[in-house]
Amino acid sequence: MHKERAPLTREQTMTPGQSLISNMKDERSSAWQKYLDVFVGERSILAFLKYEMVISFLSVLPGALGFFLRSRLYKLVFKHVGKGVFFGQNLTIRCPGRISIGDHVILDDNLVLDAKGSPDVSYISLGDNIFIGRGGMLSCSNA
Repeated sequence: MHKERAPLTREQTMTPGQSLISNMKDERSSAWQKYLDVFVGERSILAFLKYEMVISFLSVLPGALGFFLRSRLYKLVFKHVGKGVFFGQNLTIRCPGRISIGDHVILDDNLVLDAKGSPDVSYISLGDNIFIGRGGMLSCSNA
């Protein structure tokens, strides 16, 4: 007999230990909720708006203005951003609330930082004085 499950609320996200794949198969979650889980990392309207406004618009902004705005406004979406961090252009960032960046870190252009997956085990933590070159990728999913 098929058992009915209660729908997830807007604030709920993946449960600890739940894999990203099983979450994507979950019929209780809408496409909107799945987008929030994969890209934003939490099911919150405020987190979504910050992500869309900061990451989507500033990632492609070229030149000194883009560098200046990213260095100031990316702090709003990441878990932690240290002093003197350089954010290059065209960064792909998934679940920024699970990414911590130390002091004097350089993230060159066309970089991928992807911390999607179960919130209890998927995160990225960069120490101080790190350079990640153009086109690099740091990705974790339940790791």
